[in-house]
Amino acid sequence: MIVPQRVRQCPALLNAIYAASARHLSRLEKYHKDHEVGYLGKRIPDIHPDTAVEYHNICIKHLVALTDHFQAVFDENLLAASVILRLYEELDGTTPFPVD
Repeated sequence: MIVPQRVRQCPALLNAIYAASARHLSRLEKYHKDHEVGYLGKRIPDIHPDTAVEYHNICIKHLVALTDHFQAVFDENLLAASVILRLYEELDGTTPFPVD
């Protein structure tokens, strides 16, 4: 419940969520209609598999930039971003079969 609220202060967390969401939406056939992705009745025309990679790369760049900051190790937001990126990697490693 709290993670979505924390994205306002943490770009890494925001981009991790975007990466996992874009990967999920772009891989499942039930979200595809007329060569576009849609969710909850809204078209999301800019979502494709490369979108997820772009968000992933932005998140990784942010995390790498913080490696010299000792206090970053204790940032719960960065831990949450890392866990979400791990989910992204799991989604990325699976075959693109429709899952309901």
